[in-house]
Amino acid sequence: MRTVLLTALGLALAAALSAQAPVPEAETAPPAGVAAMEDPGPGLSSDNLEEMVKDELQGADTSYRYDPRGRRDPFRSLLQYITKGPDNCPQGTAGCLLWDEITLKGIWKVKGEFVSQILAKNGDVYWVREGENLYDGQVTRIGIDCIYFKQKVNDPTKINPFRDVEKCVKSDETK
Repeated sequence: MRTVLLTALGLALAAALSAQAPVPEAETAPPAGVAAMEDPGPGLSSDNLEEMVKDELQGADTSYRYDPRGRRDPFRSLLQYITKGPDNCPQGTAGCLLWDEITLKGIWKVKGEFVSQILAKNGDVYWVREGENLYDGQVTRIGIDCIYFKQKVNDPTKINPFRDVEKCVKSDETK
């Protein structure tokens, strides 16, 4: 008797479920921005916009890159100054010096060419001629009161991999 009741109840439930009409999907009005996507404007098609969005998403770089535009990097500490020189550099040579670590102390004319006296950060004095290399570049020219240098720049946002910089002798009047 129980099996007959359970079978009848199961058949009734199956019939009730199959008799229900499928629920129609609710149609909603597209947002205002989607309507604008349907009419992209003159010269642009929706296929073109889809390709542009796909290219943008595929080529998206997830890492953050800071563009200094000539300013200092705000994420670098002003209190910490780390210099990275070459490991295989013989100590006591001008080739181990960074441009930012030197101070121009004087310029002399010896045998028809200018020679500059530079002071390193550690207090050592070096004599540098035109064409000599420092760690981050090369001395291009030595003038009467300034030394000109082509400094290597490791910045992917710059077009040129170098920049021209100069250091001049500071007179007693400007100190």
